[in-house]
Amino acid sequence: MREHHPMNKRLMRWSPLGALLLALTACASQTTDGVRGPTPTSYPTLAPWVPTLTPTNAPYSTAAPGTMPQVDGLLYVATFDGSVLAINPATGATKWSVSAGTSADLLATDHAIYLNYGGHLDALRPSDGARLWSIAGGRAILDQDGVLYVAQNEGIKAINDLTGVTRWTWAPPGADEYLGTITPGVGAVVFASNVRGNGAPVAYALYGLDTQTGAVRWKRPRGTITYGYPFVVGARVVYCTLGGSAAGGSKIGAYALSSGAPLWERNLASFNARDGADIKAADNELAYLSVGEFGLAAVRISDGGTAWAYDKYGSVQSEVYPFKFDSGTVYAWSAGEVSRFDTGAGTVRWSQQVGGGAPVYVDGSIYLSRASPDVASALDATTGAIRWRFPAALMGYVVRSGVLFARLDHNPIQPELTPDTIYALDAATGALYWRRDLPSSVASGPFLEP
Repeated sequence: MREHHPMNKRLMRWSPLGALLLALTACASQTTDGVRGPTPTSYPTLAPWVPTLTPTNAPYSTAAPGTMPQVDGLLYVATFDGSVLAINPATGATKWSVSAGTSADLLATDHAIYLNYGGHLDALRPSDGARLWSIAGGRAILDQDGVLYVAQNEGIKAINDLTGVTRWTWAPPGADEYLGTITPGVGAVVFASNVRGNGAPVAYALYGLDTQTGAVRWKRPRGTITYGYPFVVGARVVYCTLGGSAAGGSKIGAYALSSGAPLWERNLASFNARDGADIKAADNELAYLSVGEFGLAAVRISDGGTAWAYDKYGSVQSEVYPFKFDSGTVYAWSAGEVSRFDTGAGTVRWSQQVGGGAPVYVDGSIYLSRASPDVASALDATTGAIRWRFPAALMGYVVRSGVLFARLDHNPIQPELTPDTIYALDAATGALYWRRDLPSSVASGPFLEP
């Protein structure tokens, strides 16, 4: 069961696929027709990544919890036994609960909790769980500007998020196409379809839909080019492709959001991307790419030019995954090692061997966990120092008012078989405020009320 988070307007936009594990998507780590691109010599290359911090033997947190800060809102989880719980973040006690009778999935927004279960979609009032409206079918995936986008019948339905009234429905025209991702923009939403074929499904075509009517403003061809997941930045749609020689090779480019007109396009061979590339994030100026196996690059959204590139990781024997981009800073993870480097000066700020994976950046800290031994670690994002460790392989990190909420999945291989536990920790010290054993495993959450 995938976890869903409310989509807010932010300067930084992230890939729709990033769930628990950091993995390259459609355009990553592949060779195009066996052809290797030329080695570039014209773009700036930053210094190799050299470890600068000594691995720590810091003990598990032994800090005594103080007075828990006031945390606004509620904490929401949905479980495999069909329960939806609204939890008091101060105590871990249930404020309200409803039973869907079957495994449930949540999308939390500031005005409603959208509950998907057994072919139904309900909107619940956040304060008490009262049902605001209910419709048949569909899975809520995105709430933007008053429109709730629902996956239904391999296509998409746009409904009024306050009333549940359908505005429009749309499905891709190809019999083998179905919903991949949607990315919202001003006046238009970009729909990336998947296609059934040999092996895993891949992103297949792009469609620009009018947000008011669902009319197709533009589409890009299907069948010959495999599209990566797009990013909408202002009036532009930035995309990545992986195609053979018949499709013109692997590329990154930009379309106009309103019309789909091509604005610029660049062959990935110019990045030394012989093993492919993937857009990991984008802000108002730059798109950030994971290039090949060991590189990163930032491309200007305005014209496709290279702002900087970071191609060689001297101490790394595993693929590198960037997971957080700030102004002038990139955080990356590889084989249990986390690093931060300055993209402007080309200098490594720090690197830390910490073990574990699936790093998450929240409010100036980096959290990651591993099993055997079960441990979660918190790093200071400014210095790289390990702040604390906690004896549980936590996941689903959310932070508010200095309190970290996370869950422990007691059986990651078959999560529905064992109950889960919710923890509330001091984000600065790892001290435990409370823990709550749930009656079932978490299918979705925890979410903090937006």
